[in-house]
Amino acid sequence: MDIIANALTKVRNAQKVKKDIVTIMGNKLLLEVCRILKDKGYVEEYHHNTKENKNLIDITLKYDSKGSPVISKITRVSHCSRRVYKKAAGIPRIVNGLATVIVSTSKGVLTGKEAKEKGVGGEVICYVL
Repeated sequence: MDIIANALTKVRNAQKVKKDIVTIMGNKLLLEVCRILKDKGYVEEYHHNTKENKNLIDITLKYDSKGSPVISKITRVSHCSRRVYKKAAGIPRIVNGLATVIVSTSKGVLTGKEAKEKGVGGEVICYVL
């Protein structure tokens, strides 16, 4: 089971029904993805907690003044059956750089722009627009 794809789908579905908070199963990688989403302004807040020996992340979703979700599209790129790795120069720019590319590198989980600046490549996790 792909925990990252499951988490992204829960966020996508929660925004469609205008939920304020969504709870996902957590791990270190998903915590770093949530940190990037918060830093880039896609979500309000996230909190890591443990209930009954399960790591959970509560994500407070963000909406604009019209009530539309801030995240218009979130797409998983690398899957369990097909990993997508890119060198620093090969990390794509989506929608002329308006979308955020999240990459798992040897220097940690970074945005595509940060990875290019540091000159490191890695596994492309997802695109957020």
